[in-house]
Amino acid sequence: MAVPFPERISAFCVRRYRWLLAGAVLLSLAFSVCAYLDLRATDPEFSEPILDSRQFLDWAQRIADGDVLGHKVFFLNPLYPYLISPIVLLLPDLHVDAIRLLQVLLGCATVLLVAGAARRFSGHGTAVLAAVVTAVHPLLLYYQHRVMIVTLAVFLNALTLWLLARFAARPTLRAAALAGLPLGFGLLARPNVGLFAMLLPLWFLSLAPRGGRLRFAVTRTLAFGFAAALPLVPVTWRNWVVGHDFVPVTYSAGINLWQTNNPKAWRNGLMDSDEVRFTPRFIEDDAVRHAERELGRPLKPSEVSRFWTRKALKVMWENPGPAARFWGQKLLLFFRGEEIPSSYFFDFDAENGFFLRLVPLNFAILAIFAILGSLLAATSRRGSLPFVLLFVAYAVGLTIFYPLDHYRAPVLPAVIPLAALGLLHVVSLALGRRLAPLVRTGLILVLAAALTHAGALLAAVGAPKVDIVTNDRCILFYNRGLAHLKQGSLLEAEAFFRTSIRTNPDSPFPYGGLAEVARLRKESATEYYYLMEALSRRGDDPRLFAYIARNLADAGHREESIAAARTAMDLAPRDEVVRVFAALTYKLAGMLEEALVQYYEAIRLGFDDPGLNADIASCLRGQGRVDEALEAAERGLALAPQSGPLRLERALAHLARGTGDPAQIREDLEIARKTGLSFIPDLSALKNAPQK
Repeated sequence: MAVPFPERISAFCVRRYRWLLAGAVLLSLAFSVCAYLDLRATDPEFSEPILDSRQFLDWAQRIADGDVLGHKVFFLNPLYPYLISPIVLLLPDLHVDAIRLLQVLLGCATVLLVAGAARRFSGHGTAVLAAVVTAVHPLLLYYQHRVMIVTLAVFLNALTLWLLARFAARPTLRAAALAGLPLGFGLLARPNVGLFAMLLPLWFLSLAPRGGRLRFAVTRTLAFGFAAALPLVPVTWRNWVVGHDFVPVTYSAGINLWQTNNPKAWRNGLMDSDEVRFTPRFIEDDAVRHAERELGRPLKPSEVSRFWTRKALKVMWENPGPAARFWGQKLLLFFRGEEIPSSYFFDFDAENGFFLRLVPLNFAILAIFAILGSLLAATSRRGSLPFVLLFVAYAVGLTIFYPLDHYRAPVLPAVIPLAALGLLHVVSLALGRRLAPLVRTGLILVLAAALTHAGALLAAVGAPKVDIVTNDRCILFYNRGLAHLKQGSLLEAEAFFRTSIRTNPDSPFPYGGLAEVARLRKESATEYYYLMEALSRRGDDPRLFAYIARNLADAGHREESIAAARTAMDLAPRDEVVRVFAALTYKLAGMLEEALVQYYEAIRLGFDDPGLNADIASCLRGQGRVDEALEAAERGLALAPQSGPLRLERALAHLARGTGDPAQIREDLEIARKTGLSFIPDLSALKNAPQK
């Protein structure tokens, strides 16, 4: 009698399991190399990490330089920069590619861990399918070549699930503790995994034998929790030492909650607010400054987080309708196929390249079968419940916050095995010609597909649009245009700015980009046109108003720029960023005294960038107040000793006074030159100067 098809496949997977896993690992390596070559050929930002990646590298560089503890309570998750800092130290010229190699190896390990976890709850066939999907998943391959925390978080979640699968087979205290350890490190990578940790005691209770269930669940929960807390202890101690504040990991949760739950976020569908700029460079300083200004006193980091948490809860309580509607939109976004961009734009890079688009495997396809797999696991496979709980925890957590692609990717080690289980169940029913179960399963799949495509379905029947990531795509195209602009590729930059406008015609930013292209081409009339177009699209945004005022001044439109700067200050009289742009406007217009007034006002309002002293020194020097200019430069250098503009201003002040150590002046000018400043005096004038 012939053996049925599914049983033959299962038997083959059992016999050749190790060879099949080895093939999956090799497949992961081959696909990763192809993804690397594809991105290197098509992405102008590939060799120069930006935004979050730049911040992680700068942090790792400070650690490599000896600043191991740091000086402030952690605002960002600390595990990743500490992990890559030895690479930055040992391979200063090759560290980006070395980090990518490390992440490729972590990706290969993730393939094995996902397969191992899947095999323990659903057999060898599910394990092999899950391994292959993990090896070729385009988003996982994409982030292996970005200096981001994603690959590490994916690996830690996969390791936790594998150890929990081993615990299910032999639920000892030691096994519970071993499973808790990687989850603790996962909290240092992505704290939102904490919701998953809080759900696990329910699973421990479900595994407990009769006649001692409570004791079993409590002891395993304590062992798991103790091990998970171990990696947090040194971080909490370090935060207490440097900040005298009890913060277990970071204090960014409150501001992240506010950024995704406030009227501006509801209106624009973005992680955004009027109070805080959502960019890595400014978000922490803006959050602290605004909270302290509103409460009228210095705040500890934990108090800053509580301030924003209470503010978010208060506005949601007062506006339950918009808050609930936006949560519903974010839930639908979690299940849909498109990836919501942040620092990087996966969907665009995949479409613009060649290799990543060859595997049409998006989150919606996996989610459809993962929902079916979750129902199967919850009803008949208690050992696989951690996969379901992690899936649910991420869906809830990212609905509360925001389902950006690099936030959602770490749930894939749970989603992929569940999807493999669901798909193989459908295949088994179809080949077995079991009509009634197949119809029930088909209905579940239809409902799951409706969930993952709810946005398109609602739009088709005339419901309010659920696609709320238009602005994100617009900004990502704009950022790609800026990358080409920095490389001097004006045609490519112009093309991306125009694509950004087609994505969202109401955004002012790409018009500002086109104005910059026109400025570099010395087309003053065109530059003025695009600046006014940008201004007309966001006249109620005082910071953008002030920024455009500065650009108008740079283009030589003196009266229009001064009028725009004054309007911006009238709109936001206590906004320190507006004051800085107003000062720049006055400086470019030749009104140095008025510029100094605005610079000092920005400092009084809390703008503490050391580089501001370079602009102040420049204005003072322009007025002939050289001694004061030198004091301003020295004041800034005390905080930022390697700043090129400050070094330049100190050298120019010494040259204007005819004083100073010639060797020091030469060093200042050389550092200024290395930072890319275009106006540097000729060093030959100092060549024969006497040395002290």
